[in-house]
Amino acid sequence: MIRLALIGKHIIHSESARIYQELLGQKVDYHLLDIPNAQKLPKLQQLFTLYQGVSVTSPYKASYIEDENLLVTDEVRALGAINCISMVQGRCYGTNTDYLGVRDFFLVEQKSTDFEIHLLGSGVMAGIIKKVAQELNMKVIQYTRGSHGDLTRADLSAALENQNVRKLVVNACSRDFEYRGKLQKSAWFWDLNYALKCHSDNLPKQCDKYIDGLSLLKFQAEHALKFWKLK
Repeated sequence: MIRLALIGKHIIHSESARIYQELLGQKVDYHLLDIPNAQKLPKLQQLFTLYQGVSVTSPYKASYIEDENLLVTDEVRALGAINCISMVQGRCYGTNTDYLGVRDFFLVEQKSTDFEIHLLGSGVMAGIIKKVAQELNMKVIQYTRGSHGDLTRADLSAALENQNVRKLVVNACSRDFEYRGKLQKSAWFWDLNYALKCHSDNLPKQCDKYIDGLSLLKFQAEHALKFWKLK
């Protein structure tokens, strides 16, 4: 049986095991490694005595990138984070399937880059969104606590007024963030988190289209399986 692991903090909500089993068409021995702090992160060599593939989620996506035992390309290093690790012939390699999944969201799922992005947050995923948007020639307007105060009640309604381009609000904040501000009915809202009831219950009433992060998770998983050479 394939054995995989996810490293993160407060990850009991993870749907990854179900997604991998659906993609592979078989049961997967999937382990959630809930780590309280970076000092307790397991060593890479130790992990690959147990698992065929390892994923890394918040808040540890930047924690392994400088590990002397990990090889990453310059392109991945420039992203400042990795979320997928493999071992080939005793050497560990890292990549970022967040980046690949975000590109798939626009190019495969939406089949469009005709968006003006209004980005909530300033963490690792916000950086990924900005990188992809730059590559695909999409304008990004970023909102952070440092420059805009309490984002939970940010009034975006004026900024989202329709001006012949679709306005896409992207929530790149952590799972404990709940947006209770104002949107325009014509806007779309893409939540990079998934299955957040506080958003799925309320935001579809305020915008034209609400998209949670489950499709992004599926894209990430597909790229991870290819990276691990499991599919």
